[in-house]
Amino acid sequence: MASRTRNVILIVILFSIGFGFYSHFYWEDTFKQFIGTFAGVATTIFIGSMAHLISLAFEDRNKITSDYELIKKMYSAEQLTQTVNFLDGTSLSFVYKGVPTIIKEIKVVDDNKKMYLPTEVMSSNFTKLFNAHRGAYKKNVFTVRVDDVYDDEASAITLYTSRSTYFNHLISNRVMDYPFAKSLTLRSLYEPGPDITPLKHSVFSNHLGIIGIIETADNFYILNKRSKTGSTSKDFLVSPIAFGLTAGVKENVNEAYITNKVIEKTNERLKKTSTDTINHIRKIIPVGYGRDIYEAGKPHLFYLVKINLTKDEYLELFYHSPFNKHTIDFNHKAFAIKANDFGYHDGFFHMTHHNHKGIKKTHLMKAETNLIMNIKCLIDLGLFKTNE
Repeated sequence: MASRTRNVILIVILFSIGFGFYSHFYWEDTFKQFIGTFAGVATTIFIGSMAHLISLAFEDRNKITSDYELIKKMYSAEQLTQTVNFLDGTSLSFVYKGVPTIIKEIKVVDDNKKMYLPTEVMSSNFTKLFNAHRGAYKKNVFTVRVDDVYDDEASAITLYTSRSTYFNHLISNRVMDYPFAKSLTLRSLYEPGPDITPLKHSVFSNHLGIIGIIETADNFYILNKRSKTGSTSKDFLVSPIAFGLTAGVKENVNEAYITNKVIEKTNERLKKTSTDTINHIRKIIPVGYGRDIYEAGKPHLFYLVKINLTKDEYLELFYHSPFNKHTIDFNHKAFAIKANDFGYHDGFFHMTHHNHKGIKKTHLMKAETNLIMNIKCLIDLGLFKTNE
């Protein structure tokens, strides 16, 4: 790297000297050439930037469809159909495997030596599948894969886990609908419906996603908007706690490990300095477990996280605390809503945001399916409510 840097500096110096001598003797011609060259370069940069922005707008829909009706037709098994009745009187039918429930205990049988391997199709098409994420920030880490799950129907679940990597996730679950060959996608090949494959037989990376909505001390609910560099759901409404569980090959995963990660991610955007370890959480409630059909049945745990900050205090910290934007799924906006300020009309989610300046504004947006399932869990359990 140092050698390349020196070479670049040397080339720039030599070019500058040569350009200086030439322009000294042939200034008029040089000026005209410079203006023409500058205009050409500027035009090229502008066209390239516009093309990049347009490609970002279509990137997510090329990787995973967000078409509710299409997915419902493919996955017609009765147990996959979900309906959420929002408090504003509207409703939405979508496909998701899972049941809202207060989980009293999460047991984990963890094998940190076992490593997931992509299928031969995924591996041989790695470059094509990976390049589907051109506009997303990418960093490889070890992830916690769910190999199987057992529900004892007594408000306790057992997760059987191993390890995978985030890059494995990018070439499997997160590119289900990307046409890596003519008319061929991972969904059509491995998950054509009408039901989703049981986890123990699934060929996907299936890392455990943690999804949670924040409730403030004055009974507002916090939702986020994903940035344009997110690996999925760009510019979509998402749960403020939304991350893939990571753990090294020497770490042991249990319920306490998961809870600590929830605390860490909740406080991550609220730290005043990098050494600030203040815990703003007063209660963490596991409210369900599910599998996202849009991402090949990727498993999720759903939470409600109650904090001891008001919505004004939360928003002030969110927007004014230093934070590294170079994260896998960075959320760049936060919204504070009342439970009856959220609903679904004509293909868009209507949401009234109460900001920290006392101003209310209604937004029409698209939302990630995991957020909708998170809200359904809260509504069905009576935890998403307005307390005037």
